[in-house]
Amino acid sequence: MIMIKSITKEPRYRFLVIMTNYLEDCIYEMLKYREFTSRIKRYLMRGYSRTLEVPYDKNRAEVCEKSYFHIREIISSHMLFLGDFKHINLLISFKKYAFLIFVTVFSFLFILGLYLRYPIMYGIDGPFYLVQVRHIVEKGVPKYADPPLTFYMLVPFYILFPDKMLGLKVGTSLYVTLTATLLYLLFSQSSNDNIVGLISSLFFIISPFTIRLYTDFIKNTIGLLFIVLLLYSIYCIRSKRTTIALILFSAIGVTLSHVLDFAVFTLLVALMFLKLLIFKEKYSKELRFRVTVALGVSIALLLACLAIPQIVGYDTRKLFSFLEQPLSEEQHTMTSNIAYTLRNFPLSLFLCSAGIFYSLARSSPLSPIFFASSILIVMLNFPLISKAWLFRFELMNSILIPLVIPIAILAVKSREAKVLILLIILGFATMITVPMIPRLRPSIPLLEYTELELIPAYIPEGSTLIVPNTRLRYWVEALHEDKYEILSKPLKPPVGAYLIIETKMRTPPFPPLFNGKYIKIYLIRLRR
Repeated sequence: MIMIKSITKEPRYRFLVIMTNYLEDCIYEMLKYREFTSRIKRYLMRGYSRTLEVPYDKNRAEVCEKSYFHIREIISSHMLFLGDFKHINLLISFKKYAFLIFVTVFSFLFILGLYLRYPIMYGIDGPFYLVQVRHIVEKGVPKYADPPLTFYMLVPFYILFPDKMLGLKVGTSLYVTLTATLLYLLFSQSSNDNIVGLISSLFFIISPFTIRLYTDFIKNTIGLLFIVLLLYSIYCIRSKRTTIALILFSAIGVTLSHVLDFAVFTLLVALMFLKLLIFKEKYSKELRFRVTVALGVSIALLLACLAIPQIVGYDTRKLFSFLEQPLSEEQHTMTSNIAYTLRNFPLSLFLCSAGIFYSLARSSPLSPIFFASSILIVMLNFPLISKAWLFRFELMNSILIPLVIPIAILAVKSREAKVLILLIILGFATMITVPMIPRLRPSIPLLEYTELELIPAYIPEGSTLIVPNTRLRYWVEALHEDKYEILSKPLKPPVGAYLIIETKMRTPPFPPLFNGKYIKIYLIRLRR
């Protein structure tokens, strides 16, 4: 190293001077932490330094390459268990993929473990997905008008597994795991720090908002995959052609998943575009181009959905309903929801302030993501929004908070401090999540599900069933749609139809055919 420095004092050898100083720093770090870093290989072996903007010079590269192999010998001599350079490369590969494997395996097992607490589907919409997917398998189209992509994405798992409910649970677990994996790759590659990727992906998985989503609102959950895929394609894909293709794919995917996911997708891109437009001198033309393409595609798809609402199952009606009455009409909304307001909105303001401050103070390429996500968190958690909408909006924190939380790691330099912050934040999230897990359950008790399975023993096939309760009707359809005609609330109940209600509901004045603990079955007779 001393010899190299002695021949590189001239200004024209500035590149080698800087590089050898860098190599000495790397040696110190390697000997200090007893590990090999792939940064040396990345900077020396590609023959061109984008950071220093120095053109390739064969002689300079050869000198640096000799220094590189000299460093390799020093490393091997201090790490005898490695044996040779081949084992060092294996160590590099293991370090590179160990966190990725951990995130993937942990995410899948955590989600599937929650699902397997009960043998049936969770939430009110759980059986609804069974009905939709089965209808696609049998007739090629969903039964109910709805954004169709999620149901088609679950079809392979429905066909593959004999237990259809288990198939849907495994399929949803895989898609949520893929979302967490892309979050890890997005932030670890963009920041060159595995801990930044870890905090985003793990917080996403154990967040109570995410758990609430994938245990009931599966369409919203799978739509998040396309939001993360968009960001990953913008920041981590080098090929412009591939990036444009993935942007288009992501935009179409989120459009056909759920209108709320599409709204978050569009607003996120629009706010990123605004940040890049105001501070365009701080960011590359390539980044501005990619975000502009994403915004253009989003606007085009929005216009297409408004012109042809059938392609999203008329989901745009929800958008118009919200625009007609975005705020609550109650006079004392905030005081009547003081517990919710104190728990959520101040946290939203804090995250928004931190995200905006960081994005303005630092010229990181990730700053547009922090800027856009921070503003969206406050917008979607504003306590004056009508209760009917606020409940669904706050669930989008499942993706927005993981897009902001990495600033807690990026704001510090010490690796020990980063690990400590990671543990504190994940510990805090776990403390909130663990108490809510016992409250996650199917929309009906298992004994009520068993009573619904007994319906064919009391009602002949081909009969008409009237099930006024939507929650109960989804389960009856999931179990017996192939045997009966199932109605909700007909204007004139047909004579000879069978009424199925829960025992806690108001009952007709004649005896039931079946009187269970949870449900009753009545035969509707002609009045005399």
